[in-house]
Amino acid sequence: MKRVFVVISPASLYVSNERLCVSRFSKKTVVPLKYVDSLILMGEWNISSKLVNKLLKAKIPTFFLSRYGTLKGVLYADFFPSNQRVRFYQYEAYLKRRVEVAKFLLRRKIEEIEKVFGMNLMDYKNNLERQKEVENLLGIEGFVSSAMFEAFRKRLKVPLDFQKREYRPPKDEVNALLSLYYTFNYCLALPIVLSCGYDPYISFIHVKRGRHASFCSDLLEPIRPHLTYHILEALNNKLFVKEDFEQNGSGVYLKKDSFEKFLNFFERKKEENLRLFSEILNNFLEVLVENEQSVNML
Repeated sequence: MKRVFVVISPASLYVSNERLCVSRFSKKTVVPLKYVDSLILMGEWNISSKLVNKLLKAKIPTFFLSRYGTLKGVLYADFFPSNQRVRFYQYEAYLKRRVEVAKFLLRRKIEEIEKVFGMNLMDYKNNLERQKEVENLLGIEGFVSSAMFEAFRKRLKVPLDFQKREYRPPKDEVNALLSLYYTFNYCLALPIVLSCGYDPYISFIHVKRGRHASFCSDLLEPIRPHLTYHILEALNNKLFVKEDFEQNGSGVYLKKDSFEKFLNFFERKKEENLRLFSEILNNFLEVLVENEQSVNML
């Protein structure tokens, strides 16, 4: 079974006999490349050019993160598959129906918050439908996200200090875990988006910043309530405790020694999250092609 393979610094990576070899602290780990779904490199490492070529040939996406989980860049072979029809729909919708598509994504997010956290957000949904500018939609998104995190805070049963969502940098253990989990699922979304033929930089809610694949962040919004609830369950079940974290500068981050727990947690949730991404992408495509004029132009 394929899995996401994560390497934490310091480490040296190379390939031998179609196997990924990782040397770290005089220990060597060997994994057949055919079992690697994607590769995540955190911190500082050395990687051979031969391995880079193998990763590109095998179409294994490689994500480069800081030691604290901030995505710095991506290595991926088929940046744009030949499915230009999908990109045409996406570009046309961005130019002519951006508000409509943004409403779809945010409506789904509100509905998922209601379902996952048992909340009634009908007033926000009604207000959403009345808006005509993306900027106004973002204001509503901010309110419903705050409501979701307040529900999260009230359901948190462990002695961790969480008051609100803060992530640049995360100020407490809960925010650190949320940020890390969101980042890993952003990494999970990017190869899916690319393999389906979408442009990862043409987004309807988020604004592209640098290398930020903002369309992936768009797709995260409808499933963010599920991801948030996953973290709530993990904390309440004491899968992660205060001792798993450390203060570094002005932020709080997961300790290296506790990272294996996080990776196992992420791996257990991966298939469910892939299903959520697949579902929202299928619904998203339906929204893109529902305009007959777009279809007829192809």
